[in-house]
Amino acid sequence: MFVADLGADLIVEDLEAALRQMDFVRELGGYVAAVGTQEQNGTHTMTIELRVPHKNTGRVAEILSSEFGTVTFINVLSGEVSVRNARLRRQLAAVKDSLSGLSGDDLAQAKDQIELLSDILAFQLRRTEFLYVEVHLTQAP
Repeated sequence: MFVADLGADLIVEDLEAALRQMDFVRELGGYVAAVGTQEQNGTHTMTIELRVPHKNTGRVAEILSSEFGTVTFINVLSGEVSVRNARLRRQLAAVKDSLSGLSGDDLAQAKDQIELLSDILAFQLRRTEFLYVEVHLTQAP
């Protein structure tokens, strides 16, 4: 199981136009997950989070590098998470197995731990399905 992140910093002429151009991810089976804007010392910036199937990592990097503006940074990081996934699954199974002997606060705590571990595993599964892309746009002066 692999997870990957792509980060890119770009200088663009128009933030809103660049945001509209991010629709390219839909054609690749992805989506825009979040958008945030900021102004600092008169400089307007935007952060856009994208989710795209891993098989399109190269295409996303290519499009961001060539179709938006001046690239000041681009990087892909990836990691293997199979060992962590197996450890989390074992931990979840152990907590579930212990439920029958618990009551009161201990039972409530175990149920909370089951919920937390289940959420972590679900998040990890989404991370293995999609490349997480964070694009920082800065409007050209």
